[in-house]
Amino acid sequence: MIASFQQMGWLKEGEGVAEAVARNMVCQGCHGDRAKHWSADCWILQCCVDQRGLGHCHECAEFPCVRLVGWSEQNASYGRALERLRQLHGGQARRLDVMIPDTVLAWLLEESEPSVRYRALRELLDRLQNDPEVLAAKAQIPASEPVRKLFAKMHPDGYWLYQGKGAGVDYRWPNSTHLTLGYLAELGMDRSDERIARAVDRYLTLPPVAQDRPRWEHPPDYRNHQSCLYAYNLRSFVMLGYRDDPRIEERVQVLLSDTRWDGGYLCDRDSFSPRTKSCIRGSTKALSCFAALPELWGTRRCQQVVEYFLRRRVLYRMSPPDQLIRDELVRLQFPFLFWGNLLEPLHALSRMGYGKHPALADAWERLASKRDAEGRYPLEEQHSAVWVKSGKVGEPNKWTTLYAYMALKDAASVDTSRQAGAPTIAGEG
Repeated sequence: MIASFQQMGWLKEGEGVAEAVARNMVCQGCHGDRAKHWSADCWILQCCVDQRGLGHCHECAEFPCVRLVGWSEQNASYGRALERLRQLHGGQARRLDVMIPDTVLAWLLEESEPSVRYRALRELLDRLQNDPEVLAAKAQIPASEPVRKLFAKMHPDGYWLYQGKGAGVDYRWPNSTHLTLGYLAELGMDRSDERIARAVDRYLTLPPVAQDRPRWEHPPDYRNHQSCLYAYNLRSFVMLGYRDDPRIEERVQVLLSDTRWDGGYLCDRDSFSPRTKSCIRGSTKALSCFAALPELWGTRRCQQVVEYFLRRRVLYRMSPPDQLIRDELVRLQFPFLFWGNLLEPLHALSRMGYGKHPALADAWERLASKRDAEGRYPLEEQHSAVWVKSGKVGEPNKWTTLYAYMALKDAASVDTSRQAGAPTIAGEG
């Protein structure tokens, strides 16, 4: 490496490791700290990250480009780097080809449902945000029927009332403010829409309420440690584009500090003791929230909630070990509300790198049993009062199919070495 640096003129003759270290001549990758990046003017960095918004060169539609091939021929190290990128590129293409039938992919990409099309392009096909088809699909989302129906229900001040609830952090399933914002996030809306910005800003700056109201109706939404509320919201706000908002960081810190003896999550209630078992519903929302925050995957709190699900094989009680925690956990649901379901934990665990963990085997088998002959998955549960239906219960559903294949894709892309460092499932605590 030193010889290569000297050849490139970055080190003078006689200079070596000490000088390289002193000058921070260590490439931290395309997403490293540029304040310490010794080659911040790197053309690969500028092309891959700045111009195209990619994570790695192998994700590019033009891979391998003429310039990259020419670069690889400069020395053996660059040649090996290109070969690794070729392997990643080929593996990525094969994983999707073998998992999803062409007819199902075409069904998900139908222009009649731009939200599903947009997310399939982005999350199944890994298209870039500036891809023409992605841009076209996203542009159609605000005028789509589901989005128009939801905004038709919005109060001019930026909230959704259902059965008198929703003006504050108080809520009523399945349609009040935070639930509708979550649905809009799933549909592909974000803060660039003035209505979303108005609603989220209002929610995040709600003033105190009268003290005679129940404490779980007092802002902020994490006051009562109710993870099926604040963790659900946090995931929605991240999806809507608010990760950099300081008010979101407050909720991130609550998510990280909200610890329990068994690794799950549970809200504050007078009837609960420190040894009360965690709630599978609230824990599912926290797990999904962590999955949307990859910068937190290495934290102990994230690992604890992952362990919570692995110990239970996603679905089961600790004792008796073959009894479902709740029957709802094996059903396919959309939109996701406060109930447990099969897709959320499979998607979240797979996204975080645990898709091939043996503790998920039974959950995967249950999912496979629901796939029809054409490769589609049904909608099995949907709140009867939800304002916008995602389909008919009992029929093949684009949203459940999309989430099933997103989970399968993430599971297939896991480096098996990742599983060697996965949390164990022995013991409790």
